[in-house]
Amino acid sequence: MNSAARLALVALGLFTFACGSSHDSEQVFADHPADTSKDAGTGDDTSDPVDDLPDASAEDDADVGETPDGDTEEPPPAIIRFVVIGDQGEGNDKQYKVGEQIKNKCDQDGCDFVLLLGDNIYDEGVTSIDDPQWQTKFELPYADINVPFYAVLGNHDYGGHDLIKGQGGIGAQWNRGPIEVEYTKVSKKWKMPATYYTLKFGGACFMMLDTNSIFWNDWRYGNQRDWYGPALASLQPCDWVFVAGHHCYLSNGKHGNAGAYEGIDTSWIGFLGDLGFFDGRHIKRFFEEIVKDSADVILAGHDHNRQWLHPAQSLGNAEVIVSGAGSKTTENKKRGNPTFFEDFEIPGFLWVKLEGKTMTGQFYDMDGNFEFERVVTKP
Repeated sequence: MNSAARLALVALGLFTFACGSSHDSEQVFADHPADTSKDAGTGDDTSDPVDDLPDASAEDDADVGETPDGDTEEPPPAIIRFVVIGDQGEGNDKQYKVGEQIKNKCDQDGCDFVLLLGDNIYDEGVTSIDDPQWQTKFELPYADINVPFYAVLGNHDYGGHDLIKGQGGIGAQWNRGPIEVEYTKVSKKWKMPATYYTLKFGGACFMMLDTNSIFWNDWRYGNQRDWYGPALASLQPCDWVFVAGHHCYLSNGKHGNAGAYEGIDTSWIGFLGDLGFFDGRHIKRFFEEIVKDSADVILAGHDHNRQWLHPAQSLGNAEVIVSGAGSKTTENKKRGNPTFFEDFEIPGFLWVKLEGKTMTGQFYDMDGNFEFERVVTKP
């Protein structure tokens, strides 16, 4: 069977699977119905902190002091520190090793929280809040890291079995994703108030996307196109705007660039309907039409490696970072995107420090080796 025919069969099969799964979603999670209101599927972290974990919704309330001569003295800029990892939910030795080095870095230089960029539980997400995978693939690997973990959903979190590849991760078993939202109620540090949501630490604003729904162009949990602008406006003023999601906009890895995922042109299957999501074109359109000129930094996983790519002019010169090596790696496909740093061999993580208008990002591997640093200062 040639590649074109094989892709047509995959497309038709996955489309049938996706359509057949929506009814289960509504049955299992009646509190997450399809909704066109501005709050559908969204949230922000306003719950009380547990076990002295920081409250992400709290602003920096430091008072402005007075100098002896009567001039106003601005307080020093608040320092915000956090870790970014994705594609971590394997429960394997490498995930535990990365977790150990995150703890060491946090103990040494501080961490306020961790961002999880999706594919939190391989291969097909969880079946309930009591699923034992929560222990083996989240709670135990990070047991010694006592900060909140703010997560977004990846395609594997939405389940779905790929009959051709023989593995999970199609991302169309729609009842599975919201289970991870529900787990927020029982975990001391897992934080996912909705399938997509906003987050603010001082002057750092985070738009936490559900890119799997964008990938499928599926708005059953709310239309993120309509939500994005008003939600970001509600966070202002922001010194930094981070857009965090699972699927990559640019990458030199296996999945590659949105609009050409896997290096495959799917434009020819238009006769089957709007099935052009397999190449990530809905991701590409969302970022170029909705996110453009609004973000300082784009954070993604999906590709299992670590890359700091050159700023994307198509997005208004946003910094583009892939940190999807939380438990494994995949090969460099050399897609032609210029990078400041890339590593496709060793799992690891990104540590970020924000101090006023200056951002410092550092990549570390699972053995604790410091590999790269980039400092960006905004005007």
